[in-house]
Amino acid sequence: MTKSQKWVSFLILSMTGGVIYQVAYIRFVFLGPTATALELSAQQYANIISVFGVVAMVMYFFGGWFADKFSPKALIVTALVGTGVADLYLGTIPGYWGILAAHILMAVMGMGLYWAALVKAIGMLGDSSEQGRLFGFLEGVRGVTSTIVGFVGTAVVAASVAEAAGVLWLIRIYGILCFVYAVLVWLFVKGDERRLADLGSSTVTLRQLWLAARNKYTWLIGGTVMLMYCFYTTLGYFSPLLEHQYGMAAALIGVIGVVRTYVSSSSPARPAESSWTRSPSPRRASCAGCSSAARPSP
Repeated sequence: MTKSQKWVSFLILSMTGGVIYQVAYIRFVFLGPTATALELSAQQYANIISVFGVVAMVMYFFGGWFADKFSPKALIVTALVGTGVADLYLGTIPGYWGILAAHILMAVMGMGLYWAALVKAIGMLGDSSEQGRLFGFLEGVRGVTSTIVGFVGTAVVAASVAEAAGVLWLIRIYGILCFVYAVLVWLFVKGDERRLADLGSSTVTLRQLWLAARNKYTWLIGGTVMLMYCFYTTLGYFSPLLEHQYGMAAALIGVIGVVRTYVSSSSPARPAESSWTRSPSPRRASCAGCSSAARPSP
């Protein structure tokens, strides 16, 4: 792989992270309008979000296994296509059970297939001396992509006659973008198949899990991540507060939501993707996949 191929692959892979989670976490920017667009009550949408979170958490434990057994490139393409299908299906307003099924599919694609495969694919683009730089740039590119896409989405909703109609079009656009990036990954991302074959698979034994559970720092780190997510998740529900208590327009709420979710959260210390949650070696992608918290962030 040439240097130019390496950085083209890196750029495309990083940008996929700014697209694939947009619909799954659209509530962090457009909570009320999304529920209205999908013809759901607040309670129904909350139930669906809860199921999505549970499935996503469980799928992290399978993500590393998938990354060890299959080509990371193939997994990423499959995840993008599957998420695109789910997004376009949501755009048809399929009813409560259809929307629930789409969110389950997004959780399986995003956390079961995509995340650990992305970590492994990025790690394989450099040696041990480049891992910090690669994953640092990954966060930067994802943050920039998410911010640009988020602001474009806000403009789409603001330009619509009805907010709900704008959100539906936004969901469809995100679905199309997933297909576009799936094609880009398939055509332009290059992988080192010989290196991939040499890596083999990583196995975490029950004894290792037991030793980790007995380590006080495991609980300290876990508790820290949990508290950070409690705070971060709470921020996502300021949108309805701004709308119903302060009378802000959806477009302005969208701008605030994008800045809060993507711009202010693009620091290296994001709880789900800080350096300690990633494996320093692509061989240990399964550990990286399992140690992430319930959300890789949109």
